[in-house]
Amino acid sequence: METVLAEDFRYEQAEGKRPFRAKPMGWYTSRVYRLARQDEHVSRRFLQVMHLMEMPTILFEPYVLRRVLTLGAEAPSPVERPTEPASAAQPTG
Repeated sequence: METVLAEDFRYEQAEGKRPFRAKPMGWYTSRVYRLARQDEHVSRRFLQVMHLMEMPTILFEPYVLRRVLTLGAEAPSPVERPTEPASAAQPTG
């Protein structure tokens, strides 16, 4: 229940005293949302929580936790890789 309440406070319009955990939980869940679009396991866990098939604590299992904490630390995917300038891609000689 606490996770749901903290989620409300992601929005500035929410009224009331913000719980101490609201900001870190907002950070964590926003990263879970991002990962759910690219990682099948995280997506499955997220959907299980959203459909009330599992408790929200499943989003803190070791695999999901590791992926959330290392998001952005891995090598970028081919879509996210910066492109080389055309002159760098041309062979010389």
